[in-house]
Amino acid sequence: MVWFMGHDSSKFRITESVFRFGADVRAGDDPREAQRRLIRDGEAMPIENHLQLNDETEENQPDSGEEE
Repeated sequence: MVWFMGHDSSKFRITESVFRFGADVRAGDDPREAQRRLIRDGEAMPIENHLQLNDETEENQPDSGEEE
């Protein structure tokens, strides 16, 4: 989503979805509400074939690189 260019932390690249999300979230806006609005309006782009609506779901799942 965000990649730094070489060893220079002042230069970076972002994906189109991050750019579009940042454009929709303005100062004082709730990021979660902006995400819900994008999903509701059909503007959201799926990440890894699914949309994450609940942060708790991700926290409760083990990472794919970890063994249980």
